[in-house]
Amino acid sequence: MNKLTYKFKKNDSLNRWIKLGTFETEKTFSNSTMEGEINNEWLVKGHAIHEFPGRKEFIEQRVSVDSIIKGDHDLYHGLKQRYKDKEKKWELQFPFESPVVEDEGFWDIPTHLEAWTFTELHSEENQLATFKLSTCGGVKIWVNDQIIEEFTPFTRNVLSSKVISIHLQKGINKVLVYYDDLAERDTKFSFQLEYLKGKELSISVPIDDQEPQSIYELEYLLYGAYFERDSYTFGEINFEFMNEVSIPFKLICKSKVERCQMEIREYEVCTGSTSILLGNIHDFQMGYNAIEMIIEFNEIKISRNFGVEIYPIELEHLNSSTIQDRKKNALEITANYGEHNIYKVLAGFHSLKFKDMDKNKLESYLLIIDKEIKQINNRHDCSDFSMIMFFRLIHDFKSSKYISIPLMKRIKDMILNYRYWIDEPGNDVMWFFSENHALIFHSCELLAGQLYSNEIFPNANISGKEHYARAEQRLIGWFNRFFNEGLAEWNSAPYIPINVIGLIALYDFAESNEIRDKAAKALDQIFKWLAINSCDGFLTCSQGRVYEKELKGNYNTQTTSLSWIAWGKGVINYSTFGAVPLSLSNYIPSINYKDYIELPKNKFLSYSNQQGPNGYVNLYTYKQNGVMLSSAINFKIGARGYQEHVLQASFGPEANVWINHPGEKVTQGKGRPSYWAGNGYLPKINQYKYLAVAIFSIDDDHAIDFTHAYVPTFAFDDYDLTNNWIFLKKGDKYLAVYASNGLELVRTGLNKNRELISRGRKNIWILRTSSSLEFSNFETFKENLIKTPIYIDNATQKGSYVDSGLGNVTFGWNDPLKINKQIIEVIDETVMGKLIIN
Repeated sequence: MNKLTYKFKKNDSLNRWIKLGTFETEKTFSNSTMEGEINNEWLVKGHAIHEFPGRKEFIEQRVSVDSIIKGDHDLYHGLKQRYKDKEKKWELQFPFESPVVEDEGFWDIPTHLEAWTFTELHSEENQLATFKLSTCGGVKIWVNDQIIEEFTPFTRNVLSSKVISIHLQKGINKVLVYYDDLAERDTKFSFQLEYLKGKELSISVPIDDQEPQSIYELEYLLYGAYFERDSYTFGEINFEFMNEVSIPFKLICKSKVERCQMEIREYEVCTGSTSILLGNIHDFQMGYNAIEMIIEFNEIKISRNFGVEIYPIELEHLNSSTIQDRKKNALEITANYGEHNIYKVLAGFHSLKFKDMDKNKLESYLLIIDKEIKQINNRHDCSDFSMIMFFRLIHDFKSSKYISIPLMKRIKDMILNYRYWIDEPGNDVMWFFSENHALIFHSCELLAGQLYSNEIFPNANISGKEHYARAEQRLIGWFNRFFNEGLAEWNSAPYIPINVIGLIALYDFAESNEIRDKAAKALDQIFKWLAINSCDGFLTCSQGRVYEKELKGNYNTQTTSLSWIAWGKGVINYSTFGAVPLSLSNYIPSINYKDYIELPKNKFLSYSNQQGPNGYVNLYTYKQNGVMLSSAINFKIGARGYQEHVLQASFGPEANVWINHPGEKVTQGKGRPSYWAGNGYLPKINQYKYLAVAIFSIDDDHAIDFTHAYVPTFAFDDYDLTNNWIFLKKGDKYLAVYASNGLELVRTGLNKNRELISRGRKNIWILRTSSSLEFSNFETFKENLIKTPIYIDNATQKGSYVDSGLGNVTFGWNDPLKINKQIIEVIDETVMGKLIIN
């Protein structure tokens, strides 16, 4: 029996296994109701604190399992085994950066997840080894066929830990682990075994007759692989290898754009190759592609996740002279390239005449409607985002040839039987508690009650009139919070468009004048924020909730298409949320807001405002045409972070720089926070005009002991890394980034030439934007900053320097930002905020 062998020492995590799984079983629980307010407490605490009733029922029904190993049965890669009437193979797991055995994903309905892992620990002597066991769900461990631990905290998406001791015998020790959890929406299905105390061990993973050295080489090859850039707008896409290929293999590329179909491509990679041509950008779905690269060699599969944005830049040249032209073009683009949902169907129905519609196209649209109805009837999470558009489908096409009488009956039954709020019975895991979901649910309820006022809705057992009355009061409460507090998910590229969906539905279809007027007022405010906080039409500011796909995929964010439709700034893209409702509505964002995007060359804009309940966040944006600096001032200083994006300098869709403390080690993980989106620990941030300071103090309990900056050098015209500084140039706009602990530009692997790492748990970063209006050229800008005296004391976390434009600047963890001894504060602003253009 051949084996892969790895050293294993103190503080390492046991992450080399073969795995049997994951086994998924959809669960149905008793119908129940919930209570809860839309107060965004879950955002403050950084995780989902609202427990669905089904979890308690699941835990009560759960039965402990027996070992899957029978007698002297050996386990190894490739072995087939049955568990619960399903047969799977034991397969090698390649952790890359991850210390955790983990599957992260999104399950729309309650699902029981189960998996088995196996490995061998080799000890030179008998010893008592100490480990820290962590899990979100339940874990059961056998060593040498003996149960040594069963730990079942079932704390959803929050790792719970305990210290355990394992008696290891001299020689081989067989370790078998069963772990399970109930998936509810976003789920971290995981466990971790960290080695705390004991003599050095080795790990052996049995691989049958596979050749170990080839596997080592191929794993290393994939570890060093990368894409040259994060956004491709024309030409060919190459997947690059750090070294020449020494062993021929098959490469499988699985690319998936959110809410679109997965695309699978296969390539034969020959010895001597240094890259593989994946194809032209037009061969791929437009959007941010989550890419799984799989090396297949004999019966071994080595998999790693990557991500790239695909956007055909020729779409920039679409006719955009009037908003009517832009709305028409947006519908046509969506009908052809959009996400496969009800929004695409509506775009197609409106942009294509029935008599000219290809039969296959119509059938594809009807299949999408069928899929959406099934998902809504099954109460998939985010089904409310689809439900809201069926009211437009009914309004626009009820009597058309598109919608047959039987299909209309299915739609009506779907609306009557839906669950419209948490106080209605249900056993689903739909998420109600964020501002955007609350608005959509309330809007759906109002329009449903309005449409079928005299019908009985079986789920709540009330009439449409009663639903309407409930929804009207709930919406008034939502609007009151919005106008008084703004949004706790401030300026969020993924979630602002969801709010636009609900507001436009109310603006277009609500019978209540009060509701329509409030919807129009709210839309005006949102589009004003969108214009102020965008750089050339791309929403690249501080954001209350964000994902890596939005941070790195600005050509394809939903807010980018909203900006393009509204003012011709930004670009149109594949995104349907927001864009389709706006294109079909009579609502027109104020043309005056375009002035906040198209600033004259010698003008500067500053904007400060407050959003969220109880002064949740103070925001500051400073920009001129082509460069913007944005931050969340003193936001939750030193606290654990979630998905908050608190500091960014922007020069457009690709040339963006931000600083954060990674939330996890996996560079392409889905954590909240993840490697690039959010913060493990939040910094203290202050900003004044074109200068921002971020001070980090990271607790020892966090696995990541560095901070870093996303700096896509390929997107800038020039850059220079000098000592503790990096200087970047885009056109005649400049940026300087400084870190007190020094900067290391990553030169290999997935983040090659786009990540600056600064070591240490205490660190101070400075960002300084500028342009040719202040410095005649890039060299003058660099020379000025390099000569600037900077004093930093990391121990006390205080610092000062003399800025050529501002004067004497001082700052500290316990001190305010001061410019020439004057305290600079952004506090107690209103939701509307203070806007200055000079």
